[in-house]
Amino acid sequence: MAKSYKPLSKKELLRIGVPVDVCEIILKFTKERIERDLTQKDFAQMLGISESLVKGIERGKNRPTIQLLYVWKRRFRRSWDYILG
Repeated sequence: MAKSYKPLSKKELLRIGVPVDVCEIILKFTKERIERDLTQKDFAQMLGISESLVKGIERGKNRPTIQLLYVWKRRFRRSWDYILG
């Protein structure tokens, strides 16, 4: 099962100080993983990053870089409008 914990909500992310625009990206990032029924480890491997970075992003402790957003866009055939919109 891909989801081993309850992902943070937008309200929770905002409460810990994540900017609104980054919050939306984090929520889409987490949704992508869960909808594809991927573990954080599997998602990380597909993106070429560490599992701890995926966990950090989903918990609002890390911010996704533009390079990571680009890999996500290419790997899962997402548009910039989807990712940033």
